[in-house]
Amino acid sequence: MSAEVRLHTHGRAGHVSLARPEALHALTQSMCEAMSDALLGWRDDPAIEAVLIDHAEGRGFCAGGDVALVRRSALEDGGVAGRAFFFAEYRLNHLLFTYPKPVVAFMDGVTMGGGVGISQPAKYRVATENTLFAMPEGAIGLFPDVGAGWYLPRLKGRTGAFMALTGARLDGAECLWAGLATHFLPSERLAEAKARIAEARQKNRIRRAPDSQCRPGDDGCVRRAHQIMLTRSVSTDEPCSRGALEGPPDGGQADGAPHVSLLEGPRVDRVPIANENEQAWFAELDG
Repeated sequence: MSAEVRLHTHGRAGHVSLARPEALHALTQSMCEAMSDALLGWRDDPAIEAVLIDHAEGRGFCAGGDVALVRRSALEDGGVAGRAFFFAEYRLNHLLFTYPKPVVAFMDGVTMGGGVGISQPAKYRVATENTLFAMPEGAIGLFPDVGAGWYLPRLKGRTGAFMALTGARLDGAECLWAGLATHFLPSERLAEAKARIAEARQKNRIRRAPDSQCRPGDDGCVRRAHQIMLTRSVSTDEPCSRGALEGPPDGGQADGAPHVSLLEGPRVDRVPIANENEQAWFAELDG
């Protein structure tokens, strides 16, 4: 087991926390193997009904793979160690993509490269005002890997091609707009959200709304997420440039989109949820 991955169980939830803050939780081979071993153990454990993935501390969710290791391997051992790393990483990506139980990834911070690979397979992908999402591999001559060749082409319009070719960075609201995130939650509410999920006791209470009904890119919901970001005076490397993100909504709802919350609380902290199916899911989770 890697000391750079913390593994816990809370109630009916397995919990994976990346713990390599000095490298923004960039993945190593041992981290990938530890995560795969835990997921395989929980897969057939009837006591575990969902898996949470986050980072233990620091400002990044996961900045990617260990590029320094791969470079050293190319120079020193003919790429043997590099190939072993990618084997472990891609095996983990595939395991998450085919995992039979719901996975919730909290993309609270830098989510790039390998971080995309462990968050996009999740059925629930939670962005915050701290999210900074990108596939920057193109800048070093690498194709978008870790499953991005499947995820990016399925984004609306030409968003995926734009991200792959430019390495553009998206903030949390833009991730919600693009469909890379299924939900947006202010970072100060994450701990309570995780506790709520872990406390769900009845089997299959955590489930996904039908894909045909889920619209994470709803413009009204995205504008609400952007309003939360603006309210907190969040600065990002790139401003929100989408037409759908121009200015906050002028009222409690935008374009008729309902705004409900995973957590009870003041209206300002309510999270934009795309539709009634999502609202029903959260009501069921809250019990």
